[in-house]
Amino acid sequence: TQERKTQIRNQRGARHPENNQLTHSRCRARTVGLCVAALAASLYFARANTFVCGNVSGTWTTAGSPYIATCNLTVPSGQTLTIQPGATLIMGQGFNMDVEGAISAVGTAAQRIIIRGASPSLYWDNIHINYNGGAQSTFVNCNITDATNALQLNIINQNANTTMTPQISDCTFSNCLNTCIYGTAIPNVCCYYAPNLAGMVMNCRFSGSFNGIHLYGTGNTGYPYGQGTVNMSVANNLFQGLTGVAMWFDIGTQTGGTSNPKADNNIFLQCLNAVKQTGSSGYYNPEIAYNCFYNCSTNFIDVPSVYGT
Repeated sequence: TQERKTQIRNQRGARHPENNQLTHSRCRARTVGLCVAALAASLYFARANTFVCGNVSGTWTTAGSPYIATCNLTVPSGQTLTIQPGATLIMGQGFNMDVEGAISAVGTAAQRIIIRGASPSLYWDNIHINYNGGAQSTFVNCNITDATNALQLNIINQNANTTMTPQISDCTFSNCLNTCIYGTAIPNVCCYYAPNLAGMVMNCRFSGSFNGIHLYGTGNTGYPYGQGTVNMSVANNLFQGLTGVAMWFDIGTQTGGTSNPKADNNIFLQCLNAVKQTGSSGYYNPEIAYNCFYNCSTNFIDVPSVYGT
């Protein structure tokens, strides 16, 4: 009978309590596992989009990611925007970030910072860094894609002998419509000052874009003879499959000062044009050394023959 069957099951449980304990333990383990998985899923989906527009500063966290730009952004003078490891910034089509203060985007190898467009075909404009003294800008372990000109580094019209030293390392640049990194040093026409673009680009990868790095320095041709100088170091980078110029030294009317930019220990792979120099000046002497060139259409354009062909 049913009553007899219930008695037999109870007796078996009494003789072998370990079976019940094992079953209960397994149930508890399954329950805990399901709870952990559900919590992780809820935390993931709880990461709300953060919409940003206009002036921005302070700290952008992974929990608040992705940050979605719905208009042009500005980091005001004297302020810093810090982007934490693992955070993502999505820039709307044609939008830019104008950095009058500083930006610190320092990711890790495990948690890289992503700066991208809404889609690969909707290009955002640029991150435009205007150095006015104070804190310097830094990009480490960042993936930057879908831009017209990804980073523009400008030291222009300074009323002092000021040096800009951006630090860009272990970053990847891809799908940039024009130039991945464009740096300029231009003096104020009123004064005899020498703005200097220095800093470094190191251990980065440039691919699937038009130009890699374009550095431009110029000076005043008349009194006062202020000079913009370029002394940036570009080292240990990979330039792959670029359809414009991978490394471009662009010399304006420099009539004083000392420009000695460096391109050392880089790899140029399957680029249309590897290294190009525009203009010349006795005050502008780039160092191009220990680079490797593989299957580029042209290794050098208007570069002194001492560097090779």
